[in-house]
Amino acid sequence: MSDNDERFAKMQDALSFLGKLEVTSVKTTLCAPFEDDLSSFGFKRVEWAPYMWIGDEKLSKDHRLFTENKVFSIGLASVLACLQLNLKAGDKVLDMCAAPGIKSLYLQLIHDKKLDLYVNDTSHVRLERLRALFSAFSVPLPIFSNQPGQSLHNRYNEAFFDAILIDAPCSGEGNILKGDTEALKTWSQAKVKRLAEIQRKLIKTGQKLVKTDGQLVYATCTLNQYENEGTIKKAGIELQDVQNTVLEQIQLEDSTAVRLLSSVYSIGFFVAKLK
Repeated sequence: MSDNDERFAKMQDALSFLGKLEVTSVKTTLCAPFEDDLSSFGFKRVEWAPYMWIGDEKLSKDHRLFTENKVFSIGLASVLACLQLNLKAGDKVLDMCAAPGIKSLYLQLIHDKKLDLYVNDTSHVRLERLRALFSAFSVPLPIFSNQPGQSLHNRYNEAFFDAILIDAPCSGEGNILKGDTEALKTWSQAKVKRLAEIQRKLIKTGQKLVKTDGQLVYATCTLNQYENEGTIKKAGIELQDVQNTVLEQIQLEDSTAVRLLSSVYSIGFFVAKLK
């Protein structure tokens, strides 16, 4: 058995509460804010998600839709996380772990570029890519910070933001089940536990920075309970119900949190609205 096979078996064992999980190919999903119809390219509109299209075609990055900045790639799970925030023009919104900026860009576009958007990431290089992404789509640049998200309470006053999105660094089990062998190479129980502590601190910081009547959404692209319900519980929040489902069967009104199992429509993902 190879090292990766052994890691995958250990991951499967850690996720045994979800049944047998297998690597799944995911359809192509595109956001097309400046292209009204992608049907001629073999895509269908995603009715519940503004600007979103889905199809089987794997478009090259040299395709004119990309080179002319008509579309960009974003997974439907990420879109789902964004749509948990009920925002209006002028809201102060923080994307705490923002780079490379796809979710931040999507949030601005679906709100007519009128959010008061703040983005943070630990990587300066990735923030520069975010800056280039916003410029390419003619979206006003957000306010940048480059530091660990868990230290942002030293930068901003308490209750400063109307809404915060925490798409936390995680062990990436959702990507592994999409076939990401690089993510599998670094997966371990030790990594899961190390990241869970960072995630807990991110949530605690988010609780400090969001307004009393504000919104706080937590997301990961991993499936284990340790980094999801467990992390949230350690941050002092008890989830009443977690829905384990695939994206095409989701009914969010039934729960405050959902664990998306890998399917052709989405990588494995976890989303919880904490307030």
